[in-house]
This record gives sequence, C-alpha cells and structure tokens, in this order.
Amino acid sequence: MNTIAATPFAAAPQPLLSLTARIAAGVAVGAAISLVMLGAGQASHQAVQTAAQAFAGNVQHVKLSTVEIVGRRETGSKRT
Repeated sequence: MNTIAATPFAAAPQPLLSLTARIAAGVAVGAAISLVMLGAGQASHQAVQTAAQAFAGNVQHVKLSTVEIVGRRETGSKRT
C-alpha cells in the first residue's frame, strides 16, 4: 500500500534561472545574432562590389574565324 498521500496541488517545478538571468541571456543572444548578421551583410556587399569590379574591367572582344562548308551529305536512302 502506498503510504504517501497524494495531494491534489503538487508543488510546481521551480525555474533553474531567475527571470533577470533569462532576460539577460535573451538580450545577449539577440545582440550576438545582430552582430553576426551585420558582419555577414557587410561581407556580402563587399563580395558583390569586388566581383562587379573584376568582371567590368576585364572585357575582351574576340573575333572568330569564318566557317566554310566543304561538302554536303546526300539525302539518305534506305539501306537494304
């Protein structure tokens, strides 16, 4: 038989961190994500500028030689 009496209102589990600590951790994570996104955006902008400069300054015009048709195939007939 169970000797411990079941109470209808059991004690709720207590949080491991205080409200202040959870808010501070949230603000810190938000600030870290903001800084990483700002750095990534800046690096992306710089990469686009570098690529645009690399492509714009290196334009080459090429003249291809003319192509002459030497012969034509006869229309195929069915082989027997």
